[in-house]
Amino acid sequence: MKTFSSEKVFDSAFSVWKMHFRTQQFRTGSETSMHTTQEPFRSQAAPKSGTVEIKPVRLIRLPEVMRQSGHARSSIYDGIRDGTFPKPVPLCGRSVAWVESEVQQWIAERIAASRGVA
Repeated sequence: MKTFSSEKVFDSAFSVWKMHFRTQQFRTGSETSMHTTQEPFRSQAAPKSGTVEIKPVRLIRLPEVMRQSGHARSSIYDGIRDGTFPKPVPLCGRSVAWVESEVQQWIAERIAASRGVA
């Protein structure tokens, strides 16, 4: 079984990424494309039209929400209906997930309310 160093895997992935965007630029014929062959995307400056902050968002499914909140499925959906629990985000079809930070905030609010800190 072969083992690869993380640096070797990264270099390989970056090479594939560069090749992809060079091909895309060639296909579009755009010399003013955001992705250029001279300057890779990872070294380009952020746009100057305002501050853009991207925070990682983790979506969690119902079993994890039940584990974190300590509530049963019916209690979670009752809270959503009453407006006391965060609403889920539709994924596709009938699949939904919750934003983990919103569930964590809800838990923190419950703790603060129980301690009289609200």
